[in-house]
Parts: sequence; C-alpha cells; structure tokens
Amino acid sequence: MRVTQKTHRHIKLQNHSFILLFLAIVGFIAALSARYNYESDWTASGRNSLTESSQKLLKQIEGPVTILSFAQKPGVKQEITKLVNRYQRYKPDLNLEYVNPELSPEKVRELGVRFENELVIEKNGRQEKVEDLTEKSLTNALNKVARSNEEVEIIFIEGHGERDPNGSAKFALGNFSQQLESKGFHIQTLNLSVDPKISDNPNQIIVIASPQTNFLPGEVNLIKDYVETGGHLLWLAEPGSLHGLDSLAESLDIKVLSGTVIDPNAQLLFGSAALALISKYDNHPVTEELSSVSIFPQAAALEALKSNTWQQQPILTTLSQAWVETSRLDRKVQYDEGKDILGPLTIGYVLTRELESSDFKTDSVEEEEEEVETSTPALKFEEVSPAEDEEIVEEEKIAEDKQELESTKSSVEDSQEISNEDVQESIEATVIQNDSENSEQITKEYVEENQSELDSAKVKDSDQEFIRSGQQRIAIIGDGDFISNAYLGNGSNLDLALNLVNWLAHEDKLISVPARTRVDSTLEISPMTSWLMGLGFLFLLPVMLLVSGLLIWWRRRQY
Repeated sequence: MRVTQKTHRHIKLQNHSFILLFLAIVGFIAALSARYNYESDWTASGRNSLTESSQKLLKQIEGPVTILSFAQKPGVKQEITKLVNRYQRYKPDLNLEYVNPELSPEKVRELGVRFENELVIEKNGRQEKVEDLTEKSLTNALNKVARSNEEVEIIFIEGHGERDPNGSAKFALGNFSQQLESKGFHIQTLNLSVDPKISDNPNQIIVIASPQTNFLPGEVNLIKDYVETGGHLLWLAEPGSLHGLDSLAESLDIKVLSGTVIDPNAQLLFGSAALALISKYDNHPVTEELSSVSIFPQAAALEALKSNTWQQQPILTTLSQAWVETSRLDRKVQYDEGKDILGPLTIGYVLTRELESSDFKTDSVEEEEEEVETSTPALKFEEVSPAEDEEIVEEEKIAEDKQELESTKSSVEDSQEISNEDVQESIEATVIQNDSENSEQITKEYVEENQSELDSAKVKDSDQEFIRSGQQRIAIIGDGDFISNAYLGNGSNLDLALNLVNWLAHEDKLISVPARTRVDSTLEISPMTSWLMGLGFLFLLPVMLLVSGLLIWWRRRQY
C-alpha cells in the first residue's frame, strides 16, 4: 500500500478518534463504577460476600441501624470497615460510627465495652455486642435487635425423660438451643413437679420435647390451663403412648395415630424405611421458603378432628406411597391392607385461633368479679343495720321536737299562727335530710373500704386482656428427632425448626431468613488411596520428571 499525504492524514485521524473514543469509554465505565457496584465471589463458601440469609435479613429490617466501633488501630478499622461495607450495599441506612475511647470514656463505661474490636449494634433503644468480626456474629446481632418483641423465652418442660435442650448426645437438643440463643431467644427449663406453675408472660413458648414417662394429672392440668388461656406451644410427639397428654390432644382436636410412618423411598435412599421424607411442603409461612427435603426418623402420623375452636392447617405431608405401620418394626415391614393406614399422611399441624380478652378470663378473675358484684347489697345491708340505732335516736329527737312544737303552738297561738301543714312539712324535711345524709355516708364508706378490691380486679382484668389479645399459635409435630443433634443439619431440618419458633413468637418477617450452613470442604479417602497418592507424588512423579529431562538432554546432544 502506497502511503500518501491523504492516507497519512486519514490514519492520523483514525488514531486520534480511537484515543478519544477509548478515553470516553474509560470515563463512562469510571462513572458507572462510582454509582453502581458489582462483585462476584468465586470462593466455594462465598466467604468474601454476604450470604443470601444475611441479604434477606437486611431487607427485612425497617429503619436505621447504628454500629459503634471503638477501634483505633488502622488495621482493625480497615477490617471493620470492610465487613460493614458488605452490609451497607444492601442497607444504606446502616451507619458505622467510630468513637475515640480516650475522648469519650463515659461512653465506653456506659456501653460496657472491653475490647478494641468490639462492636455495639443499636436500633430503637436495643443494643447487642459483637466481639467476633465475622458475618455470622454480626448477622446474629442484627437479627436480635431487629426483633419487634421483647426477649422471647423458650421454656422446655423437663422431668419426664424429655430431650435435654443443653445436652450434647445424639438425641439431645444442644445444637438447636445454641441456634435459638444466637437468634436472640432465651432458653429455660421448667420442672412442673418442682415448680408447679407456668408464668403468664406473653413472650414465651412452652416446648414439650418427646416425653418418655407419664405426666402427673396436675401437670397436665397446668399445661391445659396455659393453652386455654392463650399460651403458645410447640409439642414434639412420638409414636406410641402420649404419656398422660391424651386430654391435651383432645382439647386441641388432634389425634395421634397409632403406629410409625414408613416411607419406601427412605429405604432406597437411606437404607431404613422408618424415616418420613418431606419434599413438598404445604402453603404456609413456616414452609414456603423451604426447598430441600426434611427428614423425620420414626415419626407419628397426626389426624385433625372437627373443631369449632381451632383453625388447623397441615404443614408436613408425606407422599402417597407412605403408610402407618401398626406392627413391630423389628419384623418384616410391609403394608397390610385393612390394618395399616396408607398415605399421604400428615406429621405436622399448626393451630391458630383469635383471642379476645372478654372470652378468656381466668376463673380467679371471674370469681373476684362475682364476689364484688354480689357483695354490694350485703355490704349495704350490713352497714344499714348498725345505723338503726341512729335512726331511732333521730326519730325520738323528731318526736320531742314535735311535742315541743305542739306546746309552743298552744302557748303562742294568739301571737303567731303556725299551721299543722307547716309543722308536718318541717318534720318530713328533717327526716328526709337525715335519711339522705345516712345513705351518702354509707355509700362513701362502702366505696372507700372496697376501692382497693375494685382496683385490683380492674388491674387483673387489664393484665388478662394484654396477655390474651391477638392470635394464639400452636405447632404439633409427630417427631422430635428431626431437631436432635444427630439430624438437625440434614436437609431443611434446621430451617424448618427455626421457622416454627419464629412463627410461634409472631416474628413472621424473620421466617424467610434461613440458617447459614458451611460447605463441606473435607476430603475423606481410604488408607489405600492415601498410600497410592503418597507413592505417586513422592516417587513416581519425580522419577518421571527425571526420565523426561534425561531424554530431552540426550536428543539435543544427538543434534
């Protein structure tokens, strides 16, 4: 190609145009990067970005949140800022403030800060501290301050062989309790035979976790009274006897079927048929966000009876090929038509009812109200009876006045005219005035003496209205193994259990926040494989490299 002056100018123009276009594109990308942010985390566990559960939680939190840091070292401040920036991308009103402890020592003492890297989360007057600078710790703290209710107490009934909420055995619930505490719940235990009462705290949930021995009649009555007066309950039943809680099931209009749920799919997948697998969930806030299978070892099937009190909704239903095995499991397990119950079977129900304070007053309040109402005439009568002496005295005084007036009438008849009508009106006015004064005095004394009782009855009635207003929620699951230490991490068991507790605590907005699970990064190999890998890397690979190097050297020497 012949380069002329014209072509030279054309090439020069193309070069300048390319440079201008390139600079414009770079500037446009820079402007977009300042306004928008995009990041991609390619790590297996996503450790450099927020998990989906943290993102959902931030979207659920309403209103600003303040994070206070007392760090002064540049390295620590950089680590804190990097962590909080991940959250600020999804919640811009999440504010990070650094406080100099030397300039604000009273703030440090007020908040009880002990470490430099300690964070204090504040929202609507509620505070939580974070000592570990990880997403798990910060998300759990945000979860706690985001709760609309006060601290919810999870009270596990004990004394009948129930699962230990603090135990580390396979059938215990220690891991589940740790998860609840990290979400802001307070775990307690209650032995009704030692402390035979259940508090009226509206922010509590009673848990009956697979009892093994019978409840005493008085204990059953305490639980039934708690339910009848609007308390929330999580009941984890098991196949077989209800251990004295039959009347509780009747009051809830729920029947626990005799036998164990058998799922033939579990036999193929796990080698045991005594497992109920739930892969499709009913439409309910507890289960609508669940996507993977839930596992229920040796579960009992439930049946909802006709109820005029409760709104019953199934949330866990097996496939149609499952059945209730009524015979012993140590024998050959097979479906016997006419004897066993064929699926689909329900192993989980949630019950709700709307409460009104006037419909759910306790017997003690009703008795006190009746006593106040019926005692009023008696008190009036008792107060009137001692006043008869005063009336007699008043009548005698009136009679004396009458006699005196009559004598005066005869003596001053000529000087002053006094009619019998005027005398009679004067006497009647005196009697009416005395009766009115006595009646007002009696009423005043009655009100003063019984004012404290009336105030007490009003206070108790207002307390009952506070406790029993709103929606009562109860969950009954035909298995307790699914939240045990051995099975909690399988499938959606943990998410299901946390959703149940959040729903019972009326924290519906936090139901959609699943628990974060670690990606299994462990490699399990057999001893033979390990020996072969060691032999290959330590001997075979070096020998191969040595041989190939010698061959290349020999060939080059030939030329």
